Amino acid sequence: MPGAQAGAEAPQALAHSPALDVDAEGWVRLSVLAVGLCFFINAIDGMNVLLMSYLAPSLAKEWGLAPTTLGIVFSSALVGMAIGGLCIAPLGDRLGRRPLILAALFLMSAGMVASGFSANVIQLILARTAVGIGIGAVLACMAALVAEFAPPRRRNFAVGLLQGGYPIGATATGFLTAWALAHHSWRAILLFSGFGSLAFFPLVYWLLPESASFLMHAQPRNALQRINRIRRALKISPLQALPAIARAEGRPGVLPYPSGQDHSFRRF
Repeated sequence: MPGAQAGAEAPQALAHSPALDVDAEGWVRLSVLAVGLCFFINAIDGMNVLLMSYLAPSLAKEWGLAPTTLGIVFSSALVGMAIGGLCIAPLGDRLGRRPLILAALFLMSAGMVASGFSANVIQLILARTAVGIGIGAVLACMAALVAEFAPPRRRNFAVGLLQGGYPIGATATGFLTAWALAHHSWRAILLFSGFGSLAFFPLVYWLLPESASFLMHAQPRNALQRINRIRRALKISPLQALPAIARAEGRPGVLPYPSGQDHSFRRF
């Protein structure tokens, strides 16, 4: 699964975040909030990816689809996940974790709604690809964010909990879908899933913090104030000043961050 390796390596990669370089006092409200929100987003990922397989018999019966066509529909989401993980997720280093997670959540939710309104197989494949792109983009960003905000001694547990959200969401969706199909059409179930995911968007927008490490390295407007707000919420003493950052032009795999530009949403 795209992002799985990144999720496994995230605790080591962020074990000594320069922006959060002092051990926090265990689980505090902000760390629980960040890990909990990412867990539920990953559960939504599992729901959105596996839901189509539960609906396959009804879809095949209504549209008269052959097994090979269904295989293409299922694979389109996986292709999208590969595109999102390889091409979109790295933008989190340049634009910020928070805005990328928000954009990916919106994209996968819109893709689910579009799936419910699809009039033919081509439209459904395109919609499922959009869902996969959103999921692939969000996985690596969430793993990095969870590893950063979890207490230092609980990073492995936090990332494991995050990854557990995916199968939990997929399993719960299977039981709910089995009941829902007896009362509703496959289109209604897809629409409910899409609009339900969209309903979660405002909560993530208002409560999910930005990565303090991103703020440290990118240094957008008011970076010091935003980092110190996060540090105080994690019971860490505030910084007096931001360190000087070396520009990364010409270094492969490292993106420069234009100073004075705010690439992230407000809040944290």
